[in-house]
Amino acid sequence: MSCAMAQAADVPDQLVSFGDLAERDVFLEVSINGANTSQLLRFRDAQGRLSASADALRSIGIDVPGPDGAAGRP
Repeated sequence: MSCAMAQAADVPDQLVSFGDLAERDVFLEVSINGANTSQLLRFRDAQGRLSASADALRSIGIDVPGPDGAAGRP
């Protein structure tokens, strides 16, 4: 077997396989309008749709309405 064929055989089809998980938590580095916040936030990945808690978003300065609908920090 040639070196090129051996290397090609070592390359996986996917970098990471999570199987058939419908939902999982992922930690992603966050940037806002192209500015890096240098923070990691926990997001919920539900079949390709990402969501984060209001508290997580507030921690990086995003104004999230409180439970009563009022804007700003509770």
